[in-house]
Amino acid sequence: LERASLYERLQEEVAKQKVANVKLREQQELIVKMEKMALVGKITSSIAHSIRNPLMVIGGFARTLLKGTPDGDDRRGYLESIVRETRQLEDVLSEVLDYSESLFPVTDFWDLNELVGKAMGELEGTLAQAGVHARMELAPVLPMVRIDYKQISYCLKTITTQALASMEPGGELRIESVLDGDGVLLRISDDGKPLTQTAQEALIAPFFQTQELGEGVGLSLCKSILERQGNSLTIISRPGGGNTYSIRLLTRKENI
Repeated sequence: LERASLYERLQEEVAKQKVANVKLREQQELIVKMEKMALVGKITSSIAHSIRNPLMVIGGFARTLLKGTPDGDDRRGYLESIVRETRQLEDVLSEVLDYSESLFPVTDFWDLNELVGKAMGELEGTLAQAGVHARMELAPVLPMVRIDYKQISYCLKTITTQALASMEPGGELRIESVLDGDGVLLRISDDGKPLTQTAQEALIAPFFQTQELGEGVGLSLCKSILERQGNSLTIISRPGGGNTYSIRLLTRKENI
């Protein structure tokens, strides 16, 4: 009986050790993955910053020369091309830097409605230029969400910019926040041209190819940012016209 009891206890200890070994292996794999991500982020950020400085100088000189060049001057076309291409490269670098920063979110509890109000306030000029009215319908009482404020604000602005691209002057952009189970749903709805299924998939595919540099990175980056924090991004085109971009943020989850 004593030997049987010892054998049973030994089996229990062996089982516990196996579980501990599995957890240890998982932690080791996670550490290695985080180290690789940290290295990639550091290298990416370093390269982007090294390129950005001389690029800004080139763009600055080109814009200065363009202002002092008469309309009939043959060199004006070349300067306009330099300014345009430089601006596109600057946009690409901004996306690269945003990606490297997204690898390491800094989360805290925030009021989503406050974030939406500030982000849309910063987009007032863009909305006015597009001739689009923004209507906000925010739930008066919402739980705090644990997010990286800068990253979620970036996602909201990126989605809004994408929505404006499909809208005509005089259109209306609706921003809603509602409680959704154990999360909060942020919806951005436009009344523009509905996106095809192929276009929806392309928009959130990593670095899909377009004729313009920098396009197609924003929404895929947002999707990556949200999913890395346990949240989600979905796009639905309405049969009657328009598209709805939904960001779902969890309110109860462990710190990332």
